[in-house]
Amino acid sequence: MYHKEYDTMKTHTSPATAAGHTYCRRRRDKEFSQYYHEVLRFMKKHRVKNPARQALDYALATGSPHYDVDFDYAYRIMCAHLNRGSLPVKGEVRRALWLELAGKVQELMQAGVGVAPALEFVLEHGRASHFFISRSNVRAHLGKLLQPSRQYNLGSL
Repeated sequence: MYHKEYDTMKTHTSPATAAGHTYCRRRRDKEFSQYYHEVLRFMKKHRVKNPARQALDYALATGSPHYDVDFDYAYRIMCAHLNRGSLPVKGEVRRALWLELAGKVQELMQAGVGVAPALEFVLEHGRASHFFISRSNVRAHLGKLLQPSRQYNLGSL
């Protein structure tokens, strides 16, 4: 749903502390963990060599159900990208996420839709090409979700 307040940049919340940002990250982490375990079970069932590494590679490279970003933060990034032509984000994986998202938003904008409604539609209905999680992020932040066991070591992934 479109909100007029998004036409101006009056409300500014830090993306790291925004409740929506935290929710999106938790949802992404949970979805990735569930998907990873599903792939891992499949790999083990078919006796694949090094199933944990193969499952991680496959899970990282395949689709994600959502773009897991907060609307307010995404709106600020999209406006910066459209107005200045640059993305104020660091990291190769994050940059890939924003370039993919910006491409889909710009396609809708070319059809005559405004930035906010286009972004909202893509975030709600669009499917990400993959999870946009780096290997180092998996080791650093998702170790508990992946529940390492004696069968494999996260450091070897």
